[in-house]
Amino acid sequence: MKIETRYISGRQADTKTVLFGKAMELPVCFYGEEGIAIIPPYEDRKKIETELEKAAAGNALAAGIALDMMFDEKGNYLKTTGGMAGPKTAEDLQYLQSFAGQVGIPFLVKGVLSQRDAYQCLKAGVSGIILSRPVWLKKKSISPMEVLPEILKVTAGEIPVLVEMDHADMTDVFTAIALGADAVCRKLLQGGDRKEILHSMQDELRCLMSVAGCSDLSHMDSTVIWKRQKEEGSALADQEANYF
Repeated sequence: MKIETRYISGRQADTKTVLFGKAMELPVCFYGEEGIAIIPPYEDRKKIETELEKAAAGNALAAGIALDMMFDEKGNYLKTTGGMAGPKTAEDLQYLQSFAGQVGIPFLVKGVLSQRDAYQCLKAGVSGIILSRPVWLKKKSISPMEVLPEILKVTAGEIPVLVEMDHADMTDVFTAIALGADAVCRKLLQGGDRKEILHSMQDELRCLMSVAGCSDLSHMDSTVIWKRQKEEGSALADQEANYF
């Protein structure tokens, strides 16, 4: 995918956003104590409750139950150092959402990649969903970016939709937000000066937004994204300018 530039009436972009009631410099969340606490789908509900309490006490942005950690590559329930995973129903999610509300932390469901699961999450009243998949399933499943437009038809702005990414490529972040995601999430940055890396990410996103005529996140939409088939289907696609 590529972006089209829109300079006329353009302004320096503002990358700030608010997610789960917290002001953020850019729409990128990280997994970990200061960001989104990830909890395996333990069969023992008490273990999940304990992790929700820890996340709330540590002032995490939110806590997400990782349903994409349900099975291993053989299709068996995954066993982690914390315990065995177990099945989770919409009723289970509804209960955990209620418990998370009592301890004071937004409850997310990680691993959503279908309209069906998105609807079940919406019905359960969760605080948000994360579109993601396990590494071993990448070659066999649809990607979060592919399913994003379909998921948004179900959620219809009622809950935040986050997209998991493996890297910090801000072009992909820009694309996800333009397509309708509320934010992108990924593993905690390793090595180097974290503050400096975050500033670099913010500068790159601001640049992309500014040249595309998106003054802030609320002014981003999919019309600024050019897909390959759109380019190939236009006689003007290879010219230096497109006139509308």
